[in-house]
Amino acid sequence: MITNPEEKGDWLYIKDAIKALLILLELENQPQIAYNIMSGLYTVREAMTIAQFLFPDVEIEIVESDEVTSPYPTSYDDSKARQEIGWKPDYSIRDAMKEHVEIIRKKSN
Repeated sequence: MITNPEEKGDWLYIKDAIKALLILLELENQPQIAYNIMSGLYTVREAMTIAQFLFPDVEIEIVESDEVTSPYPTSYDDSKARQEIGWKPDYSIRDAMKEHVEIIRKKSN
């Protein structure tokens, strides 16, 4: 059950996170010690729309509310990573979810 489908979060696929780590490992001189690595700000509703496309037989119940379920900031600034080390995500949320589902389905068969 989803209570606030308009709540936003920054989504990141593990392959994009690993890509950022590999870029940092290959740099001789890192301009900064820590970077925010993000892939995009999406609402829970957007993620569930993609999930419904990937799993058409699954019903998702949305009970509308203004309740905030996460006490953490929803988005971080990753501009330093993009500018200083040339990082950018390869996967959209749709592509990441689709690939993840394909991997799980292959392992299940």
